[in-house]
Parts: sequence; structure tokens; C-alpha cells
Amino acid sequence: MLKFGEIMSVDSAIWYLECTSNYTYGDATARMEDVSKDSSFITIPVGNGYVNFEDIEIAYNRMIDSIRNHYYSLNVSEKQLLLVRVDKISDNSSGVDLRITSTIVYGGIILYGFGPTDFWWAWDGVGKCNGYTGGQGKDAATEIQRRIMLRKGVQPGNWYYTDPICVDLYADFYPIPGVPPSNSCSHYMWWEKESLPDFHFCLNPDELNFYLLGTEYVIYDIERPAGYSFVELTDMYGTLILNSDIWIHYGLATYGILHQSGDPPASL
Repeated sequence: MLKFGEIMSVDSAIWYLECTSNYTYGDATARMEDVSKDSSFITIPVGNGYVNFEDIEIAYNRMIDSIRNHYYSLNVSEKQLLLVRVDKISDNSSGVDLRITSTIVYGGIILYGFGPTDFWWAWDGVGKCNGYTGGQGKDAATEIQRRIMLRKGVQPGNWYYTDPICVDLYADFYPIPGVPPSNSCSHYMWWEKESLPDFHFCLNPDELNFYLLGTEYVIYDIERPAGYSFVELTDMYGTLILNSDIWIHYGLATYGILHQSGDPPASL
């Protein structure tokens, strides 16, 4: 622990804030289907490239207050802080501006895969299709994301993440080797081209399960850095690639280094 009067570099202070908050409150074993992310901003005074203990302590308390506000803004009973990320967004000789991003997972249990009534529009949050109704505000992208979060493996005991990094997942980057481009599962993630036969937005359960497994393959086998664990998939949606007739799913995968803790996470 830091002591009164100590100082540290800006990068060390950022790491300290991120690591301490994850160690104290984060729960890498949390596995729920829905994800809520929220960001707040703080500024820490800097003198000669260093930050003193008093200012780090003030920043930490403000950071935890913002995370706590995010946590209690979710009107659900089952929820847990999964990850805190601290990013430097600007700095100068007198201060450094930080973005604090907290990820809270919540929700119940859904099917681990897609069942016979799971026909979903690929994008735009318009719900189910093929004669089925419901799911407004959701689509194939959000439903794949939810299932991936629920299906992620977790270790028994008390664990937390540090050193998070983010990777953009664009379906166009992940064609299946040896498979010609088509509108019939030629990429690991959802990919459609208007000028090819059988262009469609309504995805059936077989297609959805294929893209669920394919997106997991991208996350775990293609993009995961050595020594890192998968933390979360967020911001998944369907979009049209600019100046093209190709539609894809996009998502943001976060990875972190997993550590075991002797204590359970503290309550916010």
C-alpha cells in the first residue's frame, strides 16, 4: 500500500488505480448474460511527471464513487462488477485526464444456444422474424453477445483481472479458409453481400448457432493474446461497410490477465 508522502509516475499511478479497484471489487468469476458499461472522467494533478499519494487517494475514492453510482443505477438483484479499466485520454505538465470505464454484468439464465423459435433479424434491434414476434430492442448481434457472455468459462475461487486490452472484431476479417464468399456462413461471424445469391437479414437458428460458435472461435482462438483471458464482449451490432454492399457484425472483445485472490470481492 502507498504511504503518506510517497510519489509515483503517471503510468504507475494509472496501473495502481486500475489494479487496486479490480483486486478489491472486481469478480472475474461473474458469469451473467447482460453487460452494462459506464464511463466517468477524473483529473489528477501532476508535478514534474509524478503524482503524490494524497492525489492518488482522492482520485481512487472519486473513481469508486462513480463505479458505485453505476452499480446502484441498475435496478436488478443479480449483478456484479466484472472489470474496471483506466485509460489516459490527455495529459500536460500540470495534470492527467483519465477515463474510468466500469463493466457490470447482470441478468438471469437463458438458453446457451439458439432454439427452434429463435429467428432473429441480423441488426437494428428489431427483434424476431419469420413470423415470430417479440424481442424489440434486440437482434441477432445482441443475442449472440449475451450467450457468449453466459457461456464463458470461469475458474472456481476468487479471481480478478488486470491489464485489460481491447480488440475490434470485424466479421470481414474472418473468412473461413477455403470457403468461397457467400451468404451462407462463409465467415466465422455474420457476413452478407447484397450482390450474392440468397442475401437475407432474417437469420434462422442453425445460422445463429453457427455464428455463435464462430464468434467464440474468433475470440478464443484467433484474437486472444498469449497469457490473457477473455473478459467480455460488448458493443456488438450489425452494420454496412462504408462504400460497399457488405453487411457484417462488429464487436469489441476485452482481454485481461487473470489473478487469484485470497479474498472474495468487497461489496460496493
